[in-house]
Amino acid sequence: MSRLTYGTATLAAIVFVACGEGGTGPDGSVTGLAACTSAPPLSQLPVPIGSIEEIGPLGAMSGGGHLFPATHLGLHQSASVTAPVPLSAPGSLVITQLARVTFTGAGAPFTDYAIYFSPCADLKMHFGHVTSIDPAILSTLGPWTASDCVEPYMIGSTTIEPCTKNTSIPVAAGAPLGTQRYTMDWGASDRRIRLAFANPARQGGEQDAFGQNSAVCAIDYLPSAVRASVHDLFGEAGVRRTTEPVCGTVMQDIAGTAQGRWFINDDWNERLHLALVRDQLDPRIGAFSVGTSIPSLPTNLYRFDPVDVGRVNLDFPHVQADGLIYCYEPSSFAPTSYRILIQLLSDSRLRIEGSADTVCGDPTSWAFSAGAVDFDR
Repeated sequence: MSRLTYGTATLAAIVFVACGEGGTGPDGSVTGLAACTSAPPLSQLPVPIGSIEEIGPLGAMSGGGHLFPATHLGLHQSASVTAPVPLSAPGSLVITQLARVTFTGAGAPFTDYAIYFSPCADLKMHFGHVTSIDPAILSTLGPWTASDCVEPYMIGSTTIEPCTKNTSIPVAAGAPLGTQRYTMDWGASDRRIRLAFANPARQGGEQDAFGQNSAVCAIDYLPSAVRASVHDLFGEAGVRRTTEPVCGTVMQDIAGTAQGRWFINDDWNERLHLALVRDQLDPRIGAFSVGTSIPSLPTNLYRFDPVDVGRVNLDFPHVQADGLIYCYEPSSFAPTSYRILIQLLSDSRLRIEGSADTVCGDPTSWAFSAGAVDFDR
């Protein structure tokens, strides 16, 4: 997720969609690559370590942009870095796709790139929000054509044109890939890993062996000495994550409880949905990541300090389908004051409603109105 904005379009809202990757077999793996082994497939960081101020862990949420815990890291550059830094191949790999998003309109024209690659057959990775691509790679890739692009669209006064190009370009470890400035996403999927979501089929999770159900921490695929060198950099806005794994957590579902992802429908747009999870920086803190489907509760990230007993601010794993309503007072951590009521109607159905009250008050007064919304696993 980028900290940048361009005109009225936030880069955090731009999603690079892989429309199939060149040089792949029937199972989605990259043809010609050997299977991954127990040895680290990567050898070095993709950018100079001195340029990294902090690494946003997996599980980042922004109350809309990333409503569900994010499946990629964010490499944030230090404020002292005033120019793009070299982006290099973190290991011997094959580039399978490049994506380009061009912004024109308000302000100067701007181009944002993403690089998709595999270091071995069982692992796919990508860098998002890349500033520039190395000329040798662009030369091998060939010119961008109309068939590589989709119809441009507008956000405010900014015109956005996404393009993707499948390829198969071998790159040696340490070879230049381009440059990077500000924040770069680093995502990874390992088809040998399957996250235990309560309903793994949601959002097409069972359709792609390298999809969201196989999300992993890219840093874990580096040698131990390199991993140790960045261990204390995980965090955001000066707040460090100290709870292991410091690289963060994507899957937080606990079946039979309120904790995890909840869906208003089968739409792939995660901004419609709801997550009852833990904060990505301090997992001791609970968080409601609220999308656009609850009229009584504006889209936001509502944090609270969970407890293990009672019905006020009860930790999500303790909320079960017991016929009771539970109340939350997230105002001490949220930018706005709302009272939130939830009830687990069954193991796979949850009801939620917000109100402008600042305290929960008498439990006998807790009741849902016609404005309550139900979500499913």
